[in-house]
Amino acid sequence: LNGDGSCLRAMLEVLKDEYAHRRKLMLRIRPFGFEDTDGEMRSVLEGTGFLPTRGMFKDSKRTILVDLRYPPEDMRRRLSKKWRNSLTNSEKEGLRIVEGFTDEPLFAVRPIYEALMSQKNFEGWDLSELARIQNMLEAGQKMRITTCEDGQGTIAASVCSALGDTAVGLIGMTSDAGRKKRAYYLLQWDEILWAKQRGKTTYDLNGINPEKNPTVYHFKSGLHGDEVRFLSVYDYCQGKVIPALIILAERVLDSRMARMLLGSIKRLRRRILRGTV
Repeated sequence: LNGDGSCLRAMLEVLKDEYAHRRKLMLRIRPFGFEDTDGEMRSVLEGTGFLPTRGMFKDSKRTILVDLRYPPEDMRRRLSKKWRNSLTNSEKEGLRIVEGFTDEPLFAVRPIYEALMSQKNFEGWDLSELARIQNMLEAGQKMRITTCEDGQGTIAASVCSALGDTAVGLIGMTSDAGRKKRAYYLLQWDEILWAKQRGKTTYDLNGINPEKNPTVYHFKSGLHGDEVRFLSVYDYCQGKVIPALIILAERVLDSRMARMLLGSIKRLRRRILRGTV
């Protein structure tokens, strides 16, 4: 965003002309900015006619950003006591971390990931789709997939992406054996150090929800990063009928029953593709 926001304003006007005016669609923008620091971006969006969405993305996302500009020893001292102790204990377990930049590790960790989704009752990434994305990326853009192994096999895994000055954790998974050995503490710390070595200044822990997922929030907050709230998602449309219909449909899709049904369909599809049904 330049000083007066003119570049962003010009870009938004071009998008409006093409999608809202010419194609008669509703245009939705998810700005990469934060409530506390990017008020100018919000002003430009609202000044060009965009309004905060009333649809399924109306609750702005929160995350934790870890500042990577400190020396590693200072970053480690900033960890909470429990986080630091868990990391130290994990380092004593004799675990081995293996990194990869192809699609093969994604398929190798599928059993752990699907078991975790079933146990925690959530719908996560489609690893096949993620593998297709990995194969399309240039060498310097590929996701880093790391696995943590003990003498019996893989007990935890992580996927992160590092573009620009920020690395973001996309997926984290661990087995029962991995939880006992605090394996993900070791993986997370290794990922942060890797991002720092790549010259990144920020590590994004990819979302927090203290109310709905307090366990994950407790893990992430132990890194003592800065909790931030993203700017709202914004919509623009010339008329009122199309936005009203879209928002109504989104409210139906966002209902708990609809999400559970969609999750069941996706799980059944994966089982069919694997030939287990």
